[in-house]
Amino acid sequence: MPVSLYGQGQSGYEMSFRPDVWYNDVDGIRIGSLFEGRMAGTGQEGPHRLDGGIWVSTWFPSLPVSYSLTYTEPLFMREESGDEFNIQLHSSVREGYQKHGASLNKRWQKADDYLNYWETGLGYYLEKRFDDEYTLFPDLWSDSWKGMLKPYLAHHQINRAGVFNLELFSRFNTLETSFYTASLSISQQIRLGGMWQLRLRGHGDIVSSDVYEEYRLFRASGSEIETLNRPVSRSKGTVPVLWSNRGFVHFSGGANIRGYRKSDVTSIKNSDPRAYERVGALNAELDFPNPVQPAIGNIEYLSEFLSFRTYLFSDAASATGHHDPDLDGLFANIGAGLALTLNIPDHLGKPRGFVIRYESPFWLSDPEGEKNFKWRHLLGFGATITF
Repeated sequence: MPVSLYGQGQSGYEMSFRPDVWYNDVDGIRIGSLFEGRMAGTGQEGPHRLDGGIWVSTWFPSLPVSYSLTYTEPLFMREESGDEFNIQLHSSVREGYQKHGASLNKRWQKADDYLNYWETGLGYYLEKRFDDEYTLFPDLWSDSWKGMLKPYLAHHQINRAGVFNLELFSRFNTLETSFYTASLSISQQIRLGGMWQLRLRGHGDIVSSDVYEEYRLFRASGSEIETLNRPVSRSKGTVPVLWSNRGFVHFSGGANIRGYRKSDVTSIKNSDPRAYERVGALNAELDFPNPVQPAIGNIEYLSEFLSFRTYLFSDAASATGHHDPDLDGLFANIGAGLALTLNIPDHLGKPRGFVIRYESPFWLSDPEGEKNFKWRHLLGFGATITF
């Protein structure tokens, strides 16, 4: 259980702390604390909100102390509906990557209806990879400072069929080499009755021809920059390096043609990454009944946070813009999988937790020397289609 310490001064400000422990192959066991700062009695919605963490590495690398800090200040807030317009300041130096900047963010929703909302914002961040030791594939990273302008738009809605998501995100580099990236994802859950449901996702990515290596697109897991989005993929060694080097591990992101992870990793290790400038994909998952989920549902409280899925999946994509046009083309896979999800939503109802998957993409349209049909193994982290 988290241990909370509260200190209240003239400002009526409260600080709470909870321990945090993690591991990678550079820091070893990383020990620290996550913390929050809030005005007394305002919870998650008041002014002067502070969120962050500070850690010490037990293997004492060149930079043994790391931190992440985000400060949020509402500029306008309508308490009766939960609408908010805020400014966020962010600074982090951890696991070989640093990022510093600010963003303006606006959210629209009805009162107490956190599951139906629109969000938009514009941020500017200075970013740099300063230590390649943390990366699994150092050749996929630049070492230049980037000044990234980042607009985004997000929509989440509960409709008759199920849950609908839309995310539009782009980046523009303003330092040294100018380049851009843009990404659009649309997904819909369709409840079919009982444990049966269909999950559909359409996704598109485009990057300019002079983009830095960490933004180039792979078929299976998007771009390397996306590995920073979750703790399990941020540094090598959190997941065993041997597994990752064999293409056995899949981190969700991008086009998510998961069956091509082994091929993508092989191309990287051969110093000729199979990366693209344009990718468009369709992903589908069909959930079917299993005996584990009803058992979880009978456990009070646990069923609110834990779920177990079994499903068939199919992914298809068009990938173009490789330096060798002969490697452009259409790619697809079909398979089956199971997923364990632990989700403790935040105060806005957004997912917060982890997803672990075991999947077999047993058919590939372009197996590259293997049989089309083959029992393949894949350990996945993060949901391919999230709600």
